[in-house]
Amino acid sequence: MKTSSLAGFIQGQENPDGVRRGVAVTESITTSEAVFLIIHNELDFNSRKNKITVYPDFVTITNESSTKDLTVNLKKNPTSITGAVALTDIQTGVSVMQWSQTGTTVVGGANLLSFVIAPTSLLQVDLSALRAKVRPGERYVFTGKGGGSLIASMSITWVERV
Repeated sequence: MKTSSLAGFIQGQENPDGVRRGVAVTESITTSEAVFLIIHNELDFNSRKNKITVYPDFVTITNESSTKDLTVNLKKNPTSITGAVALTDIQTGVSVMQWSQTGTTVVGGANLLSFVIAPTSLLQVDLSALRAKVRPGERYVFTGKGGGSLIASMSITWVERV
């Protein structure tokens, strides 16, 4: 009797190389917690089931107000977002990621991080230490709330392991 067998293994640490991408936004933040930025890993990509995991690694947030604090929360996979969420491809046909600033109230989801940014301050966060992953069909939602109306900017970068 003859049989054949095949196996594939990764030994050691996973290689972090991949395609680096990012998005930057500016938003008017009010006293009610609302969507600041959504990043979403598509479930289907180029008419096929997506199997690419995305690793967010760096976030920069600035509070442009001279008098009001900014609170930012990061939620993973909220159960619902009120208002229409219109996702836009980062790079159509090339990147598995989509982004949006639409939607209002976020309900549920795992709260991963919370930040309070002082007036006229900049916060930079290395997310790679958290080993955060956005798998196909998952989304990260950043929400913002101010001590009054203010303008805030945010950028996030990630690696797509293609």
